[in-house]
Amino acid sequence: MHLTFEKANFKGRKSPGPDGLTPKFYLAFFDIIGDVLLSIFNEDNNNSTNVRNYRPISLLNTDRNFFSKITTTRMYVVLPSIISLSQTCSIRGRSIFDNVHLLRNIIDHCNQNELSAAFINLDQEKAFNRGCRLSPILYVLILEPFIRKIQNSSTIRGILVPGGDVEVKHMQMITQECFKSNQFG
Repeated sequence: MHLTFEKANFKGRKSPGPDGLTPKFYLAFFDIIGDVLLSIFNEDNNNSTNVRNYRPISLLNTDRNFFSKITTTRMYVVLPSIISLSQTCSIRGRSIFDNVHLLRNIIDHCNQNELSAAFINLDQEKAFNRGCRLSPILYVLILEPFIRKIQNSSTIRGILVPGGDVEVKHMQMITQECFKSNQFG
């Protein structure tokens, strides 16, 4: 991992973590501690099954926040090419409003043409920690195989978008999943 490119994007005017070190410290001594940071980032000494190891993002040390920002910045570049178009959460260039308008148009289309349809809304409360910039990206990545399974299923039928040949079976809006089917049972 090459860290020097991203350090320019890390703001130095943030509060320190429990270790007392501010981002300004890391920026000032980056040439000296950059390699050490990389080795820390590659280690996993936390036992994720122990609740005592969970911390709000504000209580994490600056080095972890730094790593989170670097990883997030890099992920934003590749996400649009690996995540389905139906997902808008945390994907640059996509907007939740696209899916909201599409859903509204599909409902109007079904009502105007007296089409039978089922809409299922799954509210995934606390699906990710909104205080952590990396959390929604990980959520989207983990959800993608499930979305592809739905999209590739021959037993789940979607709604054909009016004026096009696109069949909509799924759309994700922030932490809500909305599935559509014109087939009951």
